[in-house]
Amino acid sequence: MSRDPEFSLTVEKPLTVTAKWDTEYWVEVYSPYGLAVGSGWYEKGSTATVSVSPATVDVFFVEYVFEGWMVEGWLVSASPVYSFTVDRPVTLTARWRSEVKLANVLALLILATLAVALLVWRSRASTRVREETKVVERVASEEVETRVAELVRLRVLEEELEKVKGYLSRLEEEWRRGTISTHAYEILKKEYQDKIEQLQNEIKKIRDYEN
Repeated sequence: MSRDPEFSLTVEKPLTVTAKWDTEYWVEVYSPYGLAVGSGWYEKGSTATVSVSPATVDVFFVEYVFEGWMVEGWLVSASPVYSFTVDRPVTLTARWRSEVKLANVLALLILATLAVALLVWRSRASTRVREETKVVERVASEEVETRVAELVRLRVLEEELEKVKGYLSRLEEEWRRGTISTHAYEILKKEYQDKIEQLQNEIKKIRDYEN
């Protein structure tokens, strides 16, 4: 008769009104990295879709890579987008593995080597030469450091862009197969498209600076 807790009706005969209750369960989604989506109340037997993006997160010289969703210590899915039937309260925790970013470490070693070489050269130069070339050395050193850092950052951004494009393509496939809802698909699609646009803008800035 009504889905509202309070409603009015005209009484014309004896009538029994019975309250009908639906069972809902709380789904908790947690991830120490990226943006986790999907926490909330779900009706019993309904389908919940949870996700985390991006699937790789850079923190200084370490890259964290998404490995899967854990429930009570068990791996239930290796996909960043996971749909399941809600039959009880559940907490999903994203598991990540860490990988050392060799490109950044290499860049640091290059910069350190350049700095040491510059110090050695300075120690062997005469006082007069050091004073005369002081400005030139500083500018050259900054240009080398900036160039190396930008090249490393460009490589990292291009790799991340390809990964996000892959996630978007996989999302499209999951949606076409009907494994995720249209609502979840639209949310994740916008997140991935925004990330792609952000990465493309950053890459363009670096390339424009090089030219």
